[in-house]
Amino acid sequence: MKNSRLKTKKIEKKMKGSFKQRILGNFVFYVNHEARTQTKLLNFNCGRERCRKRLWEATKKQKATVLNYYISSENLQVLARGNSENITNLIKNVAANTAADYRRTHNTEGPFWRKRFKATLIQNGTHLLRCNQTMDMTMVIQKKCLYPGEWLLSGHREIIEIRKRYRIINCDKAAQFSGFENYASMKTWYVKHMNTIPEITILNPEDLIVAVAVGDLENMDLIAGCFPRKRRKIKLLVNDKFGMTYGLFVSQKAKQTFTRSLK
Repeated sequence: MKNSRLKTKKIEKKMKGSFKQRILGNFVFYVNHEARTQTKLLNFNCGRERCRKRLWEATKKQKATVLNYYISSENLQVLARGNSENITNLIKNVAANTAADYRRTHNTEGPFWRKRFKATLIQNGTHLLRCNQTMDMTMVIQKKCLYPGEWLLSGHREIIEIRKRYRIINCDKAAQFSGFENYASMKTWYVKHMNTIPEITILNPEDLIVAVAVGDLENMDLIAGCFPRKRRKIKLLVNDKFGMTYGLFVSQKAKQTFTRSLK
């Protein structure tokens, strides 16, 4: 216990104000929250729609800006911009209300979600666009639909304007942080490329969940300085004509301490 506390204090000392502002300015949070296998609420479209409604309500109350999302029978995934406190409040609000819906409809007690949600830092630009593609293509890869827009509970439908009412995503911000000039150019690119073979190589979903940060080598080296050398690893995730994307991997306890300190 003493050793873990000392490590936590060392990480927090390295997390100075200017460093935090640089990270929060150049990165967004990718959040993965898994439902317990015993629960059945997200196995049906009505349950997933309820969860989406709770996410829409939370965006009106919380300060975090949602850039993309998708809801499956297994988990809720959200791309959001803000500090760790804003992101935590957003996800807690959604999780608590979705769990309350489950207990009310099924007349049961006990936890709905598996442990705490996992958050990963995603660098703006090409790296964020790759993350967006990975989220949109997950259901296609799992053969639950033929193309991204076919999955009803996802941000892809909002980006290409299939869904126009009760939008969760801030499309202008999503375009800005993904490297597009404006939302119109982002929509055009999505319509042209996302329903065929992805133009930019997608990431491994497992790497996205486990990594503490994803981006270019310079920023991964910068963040890696917060952790002991022997307990960190930088791995090349994608290398194509659009550039290289790296992932920084540390222990899950160190990852949680780091992401929570970004307030």
